[in-house]
Amino acid sequence: MGETMKEFLLTNDGNHDVRFVGEEIAFVASDKRNSTRWEEFHLYRTNSGKFVCWNIHRTIWQGEHDSFEVAVFASEPEIIVFFGLSDTAKRLYRAAGIDATIEV
Repeated sequence: MGETMKEFLLTNDGNHDVRFVGEEIAFVASDKRNSTRWEEFHLYRTNSGKFVCWNIHRTIWQGEHDSFEVAVFASEPEIIVFFGLSDTAKRLYRAAGIDATIEV
């Protein structure tokens, strides 16, 4: 394994948890100032070159629980479909060097 490669085990609600060896290439969180709910977006690259996207919905509301969704993709356009085009997602793409613009 390379210097930054390590093993990850990601929780995935309602589906198989996902284990892989790779590196986290970007992480962002939505603005949580004065908020009781927020999102965290993690983007990883496996040592085989796949992308692993992890979307975490955080909450501090009594009776609610955090939720976790994992998806594995081979290309950057699939990542954009998964995370969408919110301001938070666009910050993730900039941090990861992904071009989420369209040319007209």
